[in-house]
Amino acid sequence: MDRFINSSQRAFEEEEFENLDFDGTQILDYNFEDCIFRSCKFNNINFYGTKLQNVIFIDCKFTGIDFSSLSIFLTEMHFDKSVLQVCSFRNQKLQDISFKSCALRECDFETCDLQKVAFKDTELSGTSFTNCDLRQTDFKTASNYYFELTQNKVKGAKFSYPDVLSFLSQFQLKIS
Repeated sequence: MDRFINSSQRAFEEEEFENLDFDGTQILDYNFEDCIFRSCKFNNINFYGTKLQNVIFIDCKFTGIDFSSLSIFLTEMHFDKSVLQVCSFRNQKLQDISFKSCALRECDFETCDLQKVAFKDTELSGTSFTNCDLRQTDFKTASNYYFELTQNKVKGAKFSYPDVLSFLSQFQLKIS
């Protein structure tokens, strides 16, 4: 971690970071391109102005992160076997993001473009989607998701049975 705090280097390309604990660290105006983070912890980090381009997070844990403070998501970001708790992705274009075997708990996607994103084998308990573009988003193997269909664009979104039945509750239907 001293490599960030005690260094004037602000750009990292094709680097791999492993077992780092970024608790409360200020990662301001950095550029990460084609980097991999393995088994790292990101707790209450400030990413203001930071750019992530083709970054992969494997077995990482994020708590209280405001991803909307990133400068922009330039290209692909992948989360694999990671846990994200109480994180915000507000007002982001996230078409090139993927979640595989993750847990997103109490996360906030508000006014996000999530077209064609796959939440593969991902648990979404308490995660909110409001005013999002979810067209062709894949929730087939996701679990514990719920959001208001009328508050999001959902044409072509993919769901599986019986999880899709959770959406019926918002219409106060009586099914026998």
